[in-house]
Amino acid sequence: MSASPRFLGGQRRTPLDRRLRREARASTTARLSDRAKLQKRLGWPVCALGVVLFVATYVASAAGVTLVAFDRHHLLGQLAGGWLAVTGLVWATR
Repeated sequence: MSASPRFLGGQRRTPLDRRLRREARASTTARLSDRAKLQKRLGWPVCALGVVLFVATYVASAAGVTLVAFDRHHLLGQLAGGWLAVTGLVWATR
């Protein structure tokens, strides 16, 4: 005997629910400006680049390696990486 979705706190999903949800998503995307669409498309790659930059400068600082001559303490690389990661995340999830 299996538990029903209502018993587990979930709701039964009907094809109508799925279609309405898909139409709502499509209308939201259609209302975005060209700039917002570009930001949404570039959001995840920018976020990934920021995370990679942040982690690389963190590891380099722990290992004592200088990645950039003018950033010997890796502060600028970590700040820029954190900023890129947060900005990309905001763009991607807008």
